[in-house]
Amino acid sequence: QTSPAAASLIVKYGFRPGTAGWCGGGIYFATSTGETYSKAIGPQSHKGAMLEAQVDVGRIKFMDRYCDRHFNGVNVASM
Repeated sequence: QTSPAAASLIVKYGFRPGTAGWCGGGIYFATSTGETYSKAIGPQSHKGAMLEAQVDVGRIKFMDRYCDRHFNGVNVASM
């Protein structure tokens, strides 16, 4: 989930990776509305709006709840 204001900005300008998150800065997606209450929640998380998207996830890296929070696009691309 995100805030209604952030959802409006995403619709207008597109997704941009965050600076913090469960496993580092990124863009997080959930496969159900219920998962938005318990997965990928961080100190900057907001609630109140959801956007529906079709996502080609490509290669998946599964992380446990103690994952490395320093991931970024460069780190992930090199995997």
